[in-house]
Amino acid sequence: MGLWFLLFLIVFFTAVLSLIAKHDASYRFLVFAVFAVMTAMLCLRFGQGVDYFLYRDMFYDVKNYDDVFRGHGEPLYRMLGLVFNGFMKFTHMVIIISLAEMAMMWDFIRRYSKNFAVSLLMMIMTYYIMFLAGAIRQGIVITVFLCYGSRLIEGHKWREYVLMCIVLSLIHAVALIYLVVPLMLRFSVKTYLFIIVCSLAFGLTLVHRFLLGYIRYANADGSFSLRATGIAERFLSFAVIYYSYYAAYKGKGNDWWMKLYCFGIALYCLVIPVANTGQRLTACFKTLEIIIVPQIMSQKSKYRQLFTSYFLLLSIVLYCHTLNQEVINGSYRLSLNPVAFPYVSVFNADDIYTLREQGLDVKKRREEY
Repeated sequence: MGLWFLLFLIVFFTAVLSLIAKHDASYRFLVFAVFAVMTAMLCLRFGQGVDYFLYRDMFYDVKNYDDVFRGHGEPLYRMLGLVFNGFMKFTHMVIIISLAEMAMMWDFIRRYSKNFAVSLLMMIMTYYIMFLAGAIRQGIVITVFLCYGSRLIEGHKWREYVLMCIVLSLIHAVALIYLVVPLMLRFSVKTYLFIIVCSLAFGLTLVHRFLLGYIRYANADGSFSLRATGIAERFLSFAVIYYSYYAAYKGKGNDWWMKLYCFGIALYCLVIPVANTGQRLTACFKTLEIIIVPQIMSQKSKYRQLFTSYFLLLSIVLYCHTLNQEVINGSYRLSLNPVAFPYVSVFNADDIYTLREQGLDVKKRREEY
């Protein structure tokens, strides 16, 4: 059994324990210990995350100020590379970014979650590996939005919020979509059901027919670029969450995080013909499940047990799916499976060159900087 899957089992059983046991001091220590292990594994990873080597190359490619505005990546992220690569290695920068991200996530979950352990389970399903370990720039943007953007939204500090979005867009352009959040919060949760239906209709007609060729990451043939598993999960989870939220709050709930989650689904429907784009644009709003799921689980409802069972089962399916995607997209040996997916750290870094042997030039990818 690989360490990544073992970590998931620990998080999973900690979440189950949180649902059936009293939250005494020993339990709180257990949850903190699990979070500390997740943080350590994220900080010390090497070569893991689909785009790890792409980001390492970006880090070392920025050698002077002119390089900040050339090549892949937005200028502020490349500026960070210029600042740091003069006195540290990329592995050190990964540690700093990972520590900052996990500290912000701790603060976000502490403020909003009704069950810290369940939030960790929701976090590890996709966000932890896909964005924190993989898409580093977008991981930074999402984490800052969740930690600081949520404070600004609740305080209605829209000037500061707009400034934050503009700054984040210089790390990853996807942050520009966050600028419409103040407008989207004007709609009620009930109204979003109508908006989602309309968005899906437009997405399957106008977007698919007229705009497909102009959207980045679209397939040349116009087919869905994300597997049916991801699309089906997105809609099924939304249906379960929306109905359970409506039942728990008797149709009167209008929390900002639920509105933004619904907005994410509407946006996803609008660009569903190019689902890779939809996944990138809506990742932050999908991540709100970290607090939405524990919130609904804490409410008294006749659907509570069914809701809990669904997300416990889904966590297993999605985590295995995420690791399987890592094997495929990360050019690992195809003999690897999610359960056996190994963890590679800075202490056994050379192992990555034998694991990621397909599509990876071993000699060029060695630590040569």
